[in-house]
Amino acid sequence: MYKLYTDKTEVFECDIQLTGASLKNSQARLIIETSDVNLLFKGEILKGGKCRVPVKKLKGILGESSEGKIKLEVIADDTYFNPWESEFKVESSKQIRVEVKSQSSNIVKDESPKMKVSVLGENNSTSNTPGTRGYSAYLKKGDVKKQRKSLKKSIEKTTGYKPANEEIFIEDDITLSERKHIVNIMKLLIREDINIKNLSIKKNKLNKIVAVYTKRFPINESVKPKVMEGVIKVLSKLKK
Repeated sequence: MYKLYTDKTEVFECDIQLTGASLKNSQARLIIETSDVNLLFKGEILKGGKCRVPVKKLKGILGESSEGKIKLEVIADDTYFNPWESEFKVESSKQIRVEVKSQSSNIVKDESPKMKVSVLGENNSTSNTPGTRGYSAYLKKGDVKKQRKSLKKSIEKTTGYKPANEEIFIEDDITLSERKHIVNIMKLLIREDINIKNLSIKKNKLNKIVAVYTKRFPINESVKPKVMEGVIKVLSKLKK
């Protein structure tokens, strides 16, 4: 298959041997035929029968991968000859090929301390954590103090109250789930202006708040006293 190019000039060359006619005044032309267009390029026949036909760049005329027929026509002494024809394909002389090698990366094993957070109302489980123990069950000893301070700041930001000290929130015998209940009930009480000083006066309101809360977020009866004890303890340590 003869190749033509979109980005460079091609010179078709061949040797012609003519019998019974003179090459002196002969003409040569190259015909390019496709399903959409036919192109004609004029050439010349030199002494000795050498034929040359320049074919210009085909960019903008024929696209890459275009195919069709190409044939040579010679006219000598008013006689038409079609001595050669072939299939052709259009290509680009300048091509680039990129082969991306498969990526390989080292697997980095995460050996940092793990922490599980149980969202109220959801039944969560984490396979690679120690279980629902207090914060010290998840953290290195050096990190427990940081978590105490962080929790204290969180209480101050969300409620406007300052804990007298952060130790009240970190006890290893209190589970993470119980701790969440304590903090959330405490926020509701503070919103209703219930504190340790007026707790006895607003006892009914306290019971109503706890009843509504536990209806939405059930608390196991066996741990409810422990949660309420934690709420009272937190209230007693808060100050505006």
